[in-house]
Amino acid sequence: MILVIVEIFVIPGFGVAGISGIVLMFASLVLSLINNVNFDFEGVKMEHVGVAVTTVVLGVFGGFVLSLYLGNKLFTANSGIFRNLSLKSVQEVKDGFVCIETGMFALKGKTGISKTVLRPGGKVFIGDEVFDAVANNGFIDKDIKIVVTKVEATQLYVDRLD
Repeated sequence: MILVIVEIFVIPGFGVAGISGIVLMFASLVLSLINNVNFDFEGVKMEHVGVAVTTVVLGVFGGFVLSLYLGNKLFTANSGIFRNLSLKSVQEVKDGFVCIETGMFALKGKTGISKTVLRPGGKVFIGDEVFDAVANNGFIDKDIKIVVTKVEATQLYVDRLD
């Protein structure tokens, strides 16, 4: 269990420590179900090992399926004991729920002036507002006329207006 905890809190990702921890936990569950003392496997039959492995695999699989089933039954929005813990409303775009500022898309084709040096990122002045922008090609010096060529999410891409 220590290897899995180290993998979760210390080492990012899912690597050697996590896989080793899972394998060792599986092996410890299997070894706890067979009759051995101090790793003396003299009286252990292979049938007992097979039964132990099958028991652990079925237990883990059964626990997973049961947790999915109970999670669905307990946390359903319309019924279930914990129905008040689940979100019942839907956030529709027509109601104004959007993840990005849609007004940024109207800036495509607009002209402005670079407020800082864009190498390649910086600030531009369009209309009466300041925006973050990225130069498409090379660097753009301060106080140079620019045009917005592309808008992606909340990022403006600009070129020098010659």
